[in-house]
Amino acid sequence: MTEVLGGHVDVVVGGAGNVLGQIKAGKMRAIAISSPRRYQAPAMAQIPTWTEQGVNIVADTPYFILGEKNLKQEQVAFWERTFASVYQTPDWRKFIDQNNVVPLELNQAKGNEYLEERYNSYRASLKELGLAK
Repeated sequence: MTEVLGGHVDVVVGGAGNVLGQIKAGKMRAIAISSPRRYQAPAMAQIPTWTEQGVNIVADTPYFILGEKNLKQEQVAFWERTFASVYQTPDWRKFIDQNNVVPLELNQAKGNEYLEERYNSYRASLKELGLAK
């Protein structure tokens, strides 16, 4: 970021939290975000994703709540209901807005699909680069 602000380079790749202050101050302009969906926070909502701009890139840092692999289905269902109710709270929405988080809000099945898709995508890219068998 220092190099961009100093005029030494034209572009920097960084996390939203690292550059948001400079964007709000009008010192930097966001070109794209690499998440699967746009940010919801008003300060970032106008920034298009790479995918929206025709570039097939999704690079995100998902956070998951994981449980023991032998959880009973009733336990999984309990936690899915619990977190689904949290997602509806004003505090959760405030957290999303303040931290520029793109909430996926996935249940177990959708979470497994998401992780499998990301794994396959990253593996294909690494193979193409000759970095994976």
